[in-house]
Amino acid sequence: MSTSNLVALAASVRKALAAPLANAVKDEAGKRARNELLDTLPDLQRALEGPKDTLIRTTWTPLNLVALQTVNRHQIGKHVPANGTISYKELSEKINFPEARLRRILRYSMTQRIFHEPELNHVAHTPVSRLMADDKNMQSWISLITDLFAPVVTHANDAFERWPTSNSPKETAVAAWKGAETTWFEEVAASKGGLSGFREGMEAVGSGEGWSTSALAENYPWGEFGSGTVVDIGGASGHACVPIAEAFPDLKFIVQDLEMGDELEKEHRTLLPEAVQSRISFMSHDFFTEQPVKDADVYFFRCTLHNWSDEFVIKALKALVPALKPGARVVIQDNGLAPPGTIGLTEESNQRQDHGFHVNVLDQLQGARAGGLEGVVRGGGS
Repeated sequence: MSTSNLVALAASVRKALAAPLANAVKDEAGKRARNELLDTLPDLQRALEGPKDTLIRTTWTPLNLVALQTVNRHQIGKHVPANGTISYKELSEKINFPEARLRRILRYSMTQRIFHEPELNHVAHTPVSRLMADDKNMQSWISLITDLFAPVVTHANDAFERWPTSNSPKETAVAAWKGAETTWFEEVAASKGGLSGFREGMEAVGSGEGWSTSALAENYPWGEFGSGTVVDIGGASGHACVPIAEAFPDLKFIVQDLEMGDELEKEHRTLLPEAVQSRISFMSHDFFTEQPVKDADVYFFRCTLHNWSDEFVIKALKALVPALKPGARVVIQDNGLAPPGTIGLTEESNQRQDHGFHVNVLDQLQGARAGGLEGVVRGGGS
């Protein structure tokens, strides 16, 4: 490509970026075009960089997590005006963080479009930094990834070498990291955010395309169950039940999860719309033990079974058997991996990285975490 063509291409891309694009895609043709662009842009960058610079840039990606962790842990965005700027000096005083180090970290974050510096030594928000400041669930997700998941995955290959064929949740990168017999969920429970933080993080990534709870209500025949009962197993705060309850006002829901104590139940209940509160209840339950709610119409697993190997998925399903009445349904909403080459690389990357669909813990994460596996759609291996 000639220099003049590169200049023209850069100008046209900048012109296109002058208006927000994320919310402009409303039909299937637009979605396909967007996905093609998402696939093309990394290829364009790699073509411009060459293989050596591409690899070097990739090796520096851990710095992104350090910057994210610092911004999130110190809640820096909450001290930056929603409209306007703040100096590095004033910001460092507000968060009790050394100014020189703060400047270096934020200027690196700005290369990732987190904050910007419209005038020298003054910080302002970008849409990304504003989201980090305002969205509690996103804060929990970032904490989960930067504080817990990041150190775990660095021990993935240690676990692969030590337990090459194991599907045990106690023979994973988590155990290799800790040097002790432990599991991902034990470490989550012991972390600063605890299980409630984990649930918030899952909610943050649980509203992406194809995974919104409204789509869940629209794409399954819940009306067939009349005034029946739905048990949402591993349902966290019950957020997935809300649009179903709103659309089907005769259904009742029981949300089950680990350590659903009185305080947590009270917190979850305050998040429910008043119109559905009377029909959504909560209870503690470990889904590897016998299901205590008998004769419900639906037992629903939403993005939970992917956390476990086949052995444990079978155990969870067997635990339902004593509770099932004739005609009861076991409904599973989860992710499947498309065979390689059948979808765009960006979409495939999203599936494999636990990114685009916003709630599942996918292939690569599972190998590092709990020994779980993602299902493969239409064959082709994983």
